[in-house]
Amino acid sequence: MARGFQLMPPVRDHAGELDALIYVRPKGDVIDVVELIAEDEVRAARVPRRGEISVEAGGAFWRTTGDVYQVLDEVLALPEPLVRSGSA
Repeated sequence: MARGFQLMPPVRDHAGELDALIYVRPKGDVIDVVELIAEDEVRAARVPRRGEISVEAGGAFWRTTGDVYQVLDEVLALPEPLVRSGSA
């Protein structure tokens, strides 16, 4: 959270048991998404800041899976997104 991530409402199954924790970090025109399912099952993606936020959806700029340490290291090493101006 010190790196700008916000915790989304927890994902729960039909019985109310915790399924996943999802953290998002808006960065300009992209959003970094980290989905923690278990210590050894984590998914992350950098997606465009438009439409539905999902690590499954097509159009992700970057994505990875692995254990919590590997994925978090990769997410924190991502470069800052490019700033786009209105002129081309």
